[in-house]
Amino acid sequence: MNFTSSLADELIGVTGLNNIESTHFAGRHNGYFVYVEVEPQLSRAKMHIRVVMLSDGIRTALEKNLASSISRVNYSVLFEGNEIILLIPANTDWIPRVRTIMDLVTDFLSENGVPADIQAEQSVIEHIPDALPHIEADPPRPSIAMGVLGAFLGAVPGVIGWFITSLANNDGFLVQTPEVASYLSARFILAIIITCGSYWGFLLLSGSSRKISALVSAPITVLMIYAVNRFTYAFLFFSAISNLSVERAFLRTYEYLNSYHLTHYYLGTLLLGYLLSAITYVVLYKTREKFWTKKAQ
Repeated sequence: MNFTSSLADELIGVTGLNNIESTHFAGRHNGYFVYVEVEPQLSRAKMHIRVVMLSDGIRTALEKNLASSISRVNYSVLFEGNEIILLIPANTDWIPRVRTIMDLVTDFLSENGVPADIQAEQSVIEHIPDALPHIEADPPRPSIAMGVLGAFLGAVPGVIGWFITSLANNDGFLVQTPEVASYLSARFILAIIITCGSYWGFLLLSGSSRKISALVSAPITVLMIYAVNRFTYAFLFFSAISNLSVERAFLRTYEYLNSYHLTHYYLGTLLLGYLLSAITYVVLYKTREKFWTKKAQ
């Protein structure tokens, strides 16, 4: 996430907070002092609202009130003593969401008679760190071409591991004695490495959002899994059949798979690789909020 001067101006305009220092914003809202720290390195905004007394009942009711209005994917709420901390991911429309959450929380506190901490403002200003991230004047433009290159390069370790595993397991006997040793290879597990490498390779080199990185890297992941699975079986035929070139083995892979009754093993490995890849993409997204929560504690 690149926090630019235009985003800072938008945050000030939407929330009414003041830019007190670099990526730190604060001000009074509905009688409560609200302090927002934008954390570009974690792609999130961290909101602090401190009150005098925060009972367990108020905490539970506040959580239910927020959950009924906003999807939990778009925020996390923590409590430290009498301080309410809200983590807001910097995804689509995150700045308007900051204002929405400010309104929801402060309105709830006011309606339930929770008094504001009048010392909160001075306490926050005193604890602003000396070394602050700078607001960038101009954001770097995302490069899809570099991202595609990064996705291919990131997938290479998993592809190599997939192929080497076949050699290490001496899978050539699948062709030499198919009636004795036909089995479903566990190489599909390496789809995890291919998926993570492709996703992070695109994300790091493109400078794009996580959503775009997932959407663009997914077809590359599918292609790499298909290519390495097919080449692995083609190489097995090349190794076991005399006078057969690698090129011919690759082009006629399906013909040889049918001849040696290995088609269902080939397709099983491929489909399980795709399934594991899809699960990996889901996990990459689901674990983000847990990561933010741990960072905040």
